[in-house]
Amino acid sequence: MIKQGSEFYRDQTLLLENIKHYEFINSQGRLDLEYFCVMLSTCFIYDDVKQAKIPPEKIHGLLIKLLKNSSSDEEELNLWIRHQTLIDWTPNMAHIYPEGSRTFIHVAGLVKVMESWVSGIGHTILKIPKPINGGMYYAWVKPEWVLVKAFIQTFHDKFWTFIKAADRKMAEEYGYSHFEVLHKSTREGKGFDKAKAELETKALAYKRGAHKIEQAMAAGFFLEAISLQESLISHCLFNYLKAKKIDARNLNFAKLIQTSKECIGKQGEVVELLNSLDDWRLARNKAIHGFTESAIEDENNDLKFFESSKTTASEGKALFEQVYKWYLDESLNFVDTQFKTSKEGLH
Repeated sequence: MIKQGSEFYRDQTLLLENIKHYEFINSQGRLDLEYFCVMLSTCFIYDDVKQAKIPPEKIHGLLIKLLKNSSSDEEELNLWIRHQTLIDWTPNMAHIYPEGSRTFIHVAGLVKVMESWVSGIGHTILKIPKPINGGMYYAWVKPEWVLVKAFIQTFHDKFWTFIKAADRKMAEEYGYSHFEVLHKSTREGKGFDKAKAELETKALAYKRGAHKIEQAMAAGFFLEAISLQESLISHCLFNYLKAKKIDARNLNFAKLIQTSKECIGKQGEVVELLNSLDDWRLARNKAIHGFTESAIEDENNDLKFFESSKTTASEGKALFEQVYKWYLDESLNFVDTQFKTSKEGLH
C-alpha cells in the first residue's frame, strides 16, 4: 500500500497529467501493450485498490489470448501482434520492457476484442461480479478509483476517436462507414456482411445518381437533374431520420428538411445547410412547376426559364454533395460511443 501524503498527491497529479497526454494509439494505429499495462497497473496501485495486486503481465496475457482466440489466420495475427526489439534498451527500462522488446497491437485486431479485454480486466482478473442488469464493458470501474477511471475513460475516448477518423476516410472513399454498417446490422437484426452488402448497393446507387446528374446537366436537361437531386437528398434525410428512430415514410421534401432541423437542434453549420436546402426547395418548385406556365405566358420566357433552371440545378448539385458529406459524417455517430458515467446508467 502506498502511503498517502504530499508526495503521493504530487505523483497522483503527475499520473493524471500523463494519462491526459498519453496517445494510447500511435499514428500507425498501434498500441504499445507493455506501456499500457504498466500504466494501468500503476493506476490501480495509486488508487489503493487492495484486490488489484495484479502484475502488468496478466493484463498483457489476457489481450494476447483474446486476439489468438479471435483468429486462426497466422498472417492476420502477425498483422495484429508485432514485436519490436528495443536497440536502445537499458536496465532502467526493465520495469516496462523486461524482455527488452515492445509488443505493438494493431487496431484492426484490437477493435474485435477491446471491450472483452477491458471487461475481462475487471471481471476475470479482478474477479469483480458482473452487474445483474448488464452494463457497459467498463461497468466494473468504481467512481472512487480516480486514476483507473481516468485511464479507462481516456483510452475509450481516444480509441473511438481514432477508429472514427479512420472510418471517415473509408466513408469518403466507399460511400458508407463501418459504424453505419454496425448500426444497420444491430437495428435491423441482420448479419454484418448482409448489412454491408446493402450499404454497398446504396452507395453505388448514389454514385450512379450523381453521374446521371452530371450527364443531364451537360446535355442541358436541368429539370431532370433537379429531380434527381431532390430524390438523392431526400434519401439522405430519410436515412438520417430513420437512424434517429423517426418514422419518415410519409414525409414530403419540406417535412424531411424541417424534421431534420428539429432533430439536429442548433448545430450552426448544419442548420445553415438545411436552411439553404429549404431555399433551394422553393427554387426547385418554381423550376419543376413553372415550365408550362412560363411557356403559356410568353414564349420569350424560355431563355429566362432555361437560365433559371440551370442555376437551380447547379445549386442543387452543390447542395447534394454537401448533404451527402454531412450524412456520411453523421453516420459515424449512429453508434453511441460516448463514455457513460454511473449517473448516466453505467451500473
